[in-house]
Amino acid sequence: MRIAILLDSANRKISMPVRFKAELSAVLVLQMALSGCGAAKELNLPQAKQEQNQKTEKVDLKQLIAEADLYYKEANYLAAEPLYKEVLLRPMAYNSILDITDLVAIANKLAKIYEMREQYDATEFCHRFALEALKKSPKASERDKAIAMYKLGCSRQQHGDYQGVELLFRESYQILKKEVAKNPKDAEVLNLMASLVFQSDNDSGAHDLSSRALKAALADNGKIKLQAVEALNWLTGTSPQGSTASDLKQTENLHKQAVQIVESVLGKNDPEVANQLDGLGRFYEDECKDFEKGWQCYASSLKIREKALYEFAPEIGRSLDGLASCKFRQGKIDEAIALERRSNAIKTKFQIPGDRWFSTSDSSLAFYLEQSGKHNEARFLRDRASLVPTHAYAWGPKYKLE
Repeated sequence: MRIAILLDSANRKISMPVRFKAELSAVLVLQMALSGCGAAKELNLPQAKQEQNQKTEKVDLKQLIAEADLYYKEANYLAAEPLYKEVLLRPMAYNSILDITDLVAIANKLAKIYEMREQYDATEFCHRFALEALKKSPKASERDKAIAMYKLGCSRQQHGDYQGVELLFRESYQILKKEVAKNPKDAEVLNLMASLVFQSDNDSGAHDLSSRALKAALADNGKIKLQAVEALNWLTGTSPQGSTASDLKQTENLHKQAVQIVESVLGKNDPEVANQLDGLGRFYEDECKDFEKGWQCYASSLKIREKALYEFAPEIGRSLDGLASCKFRQGKIDEAIALERRSNAIKTKFQIPGDRWFSTSDSSLAFYLEQSGKHNEARFLRDRASLVPTHAYAWGPKYKLE
């Protein structure tokens, strides 16, 4: 009966996040009952009959994943999302090809897409899917489970479910403490612990953990070195804040070091370099009030993204937002409006009506238009933005981790 209800819900013409939840709930009931040499066997599920066209299905599934990964890499999330969903909805994904690591990786990629859209119901479900899959797998490590708990807690925080978040964070923290006791140089674990400690209102403890993560990551010559960037980002947030020239110079150096590390590991034209340039640009714009330097950083990030990513990638919209903000704060309103129009056009292609980011984009453009006296167009955008339901964005309470 429950299966019938879930499948019926999946076929109704309802909003995509709700439909996706119904579809994947059906997956957990139906597909996890399959077995073979892949994920289902790993979960010790009962034996199932082999599908007639198994060899063809295997090839098709591998091609589907490869195609989705290419789209995801270039930030063409509109194309990647339905392909990843199709993989998770195919029985073969659980029967013979994918292991738990593959399924969790796909769920995490979908979670990132929904998080960018601020579709937190769907984000939370993807992280819950990943955690449940890891819990059912005898091969999954406690470390992986703790990371999944952390991610699920972060997504639940958007709904204001602080009691549930605290339980997840506390269990995750206890596991991570044991992991770092076994390997004191695990930079990723140290960074996650820094995040958890920061959210328990212990800035000095978070700063210490980030410093340890930075030291551990810098000792590596491979991609683990990128954990140094995460540590540097935490250090900029947990260092004592000040407005003196010395304080600002110290923070600037942390941002610049993050950019340099990503360039050395991934190359100067990797989109992750653009992410770090955005952070440096926000620092110049907001903390230093140096709008020209901020503009230069955003312009560099835009150049990288336009070359590396899909033309309607939402990250391109972020670069345009920064450029528009700098122009506005320099008093160049018409240039700010032109840039924000480009950003708004990209976001409205990526978003579906009713999404929070759609609202944010409309509000930003409306504000610039109001300042230039274009009140009718601004009113239309304000009205459209007001139709979008709001979410809880505030940090939660001081979580008790022990």
